[in-house]
Amino acid sequence: MCRSCTTMLLDMRHCKSVHSASMSGQESLVDTHSQSVAEMKSELTELKAEIRSNFASLKNSNSLTPTSDVPRQVKTVYTNCRTLLNTTN
Repeated sequence: MCRSCTTMLLDMRHCKSVHSASMSGQESLVDTHSQSVAEMKSELTELKAEIRSNFASLKNSNSLTPTSDVPRQVKTVYTNCRTLLNTTN
């Protein structure tokens, strides 16, 4: 075989081996990416369940309903502020 044919064959073999390595690397990368996506999906599912649970317990508790003390406290603060403003003038 002539020198240029030998060089061409070596180049073709090199290209094939580089291509094979590239393809296996891409497959490995895709597998890793797929695993990461699956883990994130499961974490999101767990977080959604936790949020629903926390919201349901908050909704069932009395912390969302107003108490009768709140208006009286607001009135007291308003009166105290008004008194302070009137005494400084």
